[in-house]
Amino acid sequence: MNIDTDALIIFCILWGTPLITMLVTYLKMSPQHKREARRDFCSAHFLCTIGAIAGGVFTASLGHLLHVLWLTYSGIALLSLGAIGTIITTWKDSKTKSLIVPLFLVVYVWWVL
Repeated sequence: MNIDTDALIIFCILWGTPLITMLVTYLKMSPQHKREARRDFCSAHFLCTIGAIAGGVFTASLGHLLHVLWLTYSGIALLSLGAIGTIITTWKDSKTKSLIVPLFLVVYVWWVL
């Protein structure tokens, strides 16, 4: 595993900054808002859409950073499942918005590979 130092710094900034920001925001919440946030993040709707997309992008980015091809492919698979879940849930509201998701998926997969 060859890790490029510049890529590692960019990875830490791109993933560390939002995680630290979310952690600080969560710690400032009232106990009631914390319970609501935990409930929302553990819901099946969140896990099948945004959670799967974020997990897939993180896994694919980590695989790309570490030069581990199977990790990159598993991240893309998880991202694809999240995109399919997002398309299904968005299709009810707006058909044009749901067609933007596959476009972003194709662009991301092209960029990673």
